[in-house]
Amino acid sequence: MSSDRPLKADGLLVLVTVLAAAGWLFSLFALRGLPTLFFIGTRFLLAGSVLAVFGLRQLSRLGVRDVWRAAVTGVAICLSMTLWTEGLQLTDNLGVGAFICSLGNILAPVFGWVLFKIRISVATWVAVAVATAGMACLSINNGVGFSPADLFFLASAVANSLYLNLNNRFASRIAVLPLAVIQLTVVGALALAVSPFLEHWPAAVGVETIGWFLASVLIATSLRYFLLVKGQAMAPISHTALIMNLEPVWTAVLAAVCLGTTISGVQFVGCALIFLALLLHHLPWWRAPRAGRS
Repeated sequence: MSSDRPLKADGLLVLVTVLAAAGWLFSLFALRGLPTLFFIGTRFLLAGSVLAVFGLRQLSRLGVRDVWRAAVTGVAICLSMTLWTEGLQLTDNLGVGAFICSLGNILAPVFGWVLFKIRISVATWVAVAVATAGMACLSINNGVGFSPADLFFLASAVANSLYLNLNNRFASRIAVLPLAVIQLTVVGALALAVSPFLEHWPAAVGVETIGWFLASVLIATSLRYFLLVKGQAMAPISHTALIMNLEPVWTAVLAAVCLGTTISGVQFVGCALIFLALLLHHLPWWRAPRAGRS
């Protein structure tokens, strides 16, 4: 292994978090001219098709059982993305929404304990407690409790934690690239199948909307996932998880720069507590080894 490989991996993974944060803005602007499910369906179907070009050989080696397992996890992603997109259209603060969505990583072990009796470490419970305190701070902002957007983001985080458990249980042995292709394709197909019955498709779409949509597909989805795969191949999973926690931070920064949104004092405390919880959840040096399935 070359001496600059860890540094290169870190650079790729940090870039992935920046692209993920940019995806919040791309999607927000694209949704101004596109209905929710239509946007999700076309975005993920096109992104899956782009990645399929690079993973065609690996896809051809998958068995029917692996394809089915990957497809099941795609259904959970579709639910999470639909809830996230609804929240995105209602929110007035992308940064706060990004921190709420990041709770899915912390909730995942809790759902694994509830659904599959997977034992979890004391570190995770501490992280859950700190994250709960952070959510309490966000709920009392301006004395009005959670906004509808925050509730959608929280529901998306819960759905994402379900996806992470299903992914770990049913699809963890499938190579990342073909798994991504199947998951993205399933999300796109489901959303597009339902969209005509629930939404009105626009007769025409503006050039600006198309530009934001393509940025969401090619940059925030296909390119981001491709770089994530490359970065993960050069870094341990614990290291990757720590760096990926930067996404809500970059989202808050981009929202402040591009949209002029600000985070109030109590919101800042809440976001800081959630970020601390993410670090506590992923820091390898203080976590007790997780036991296997009982």
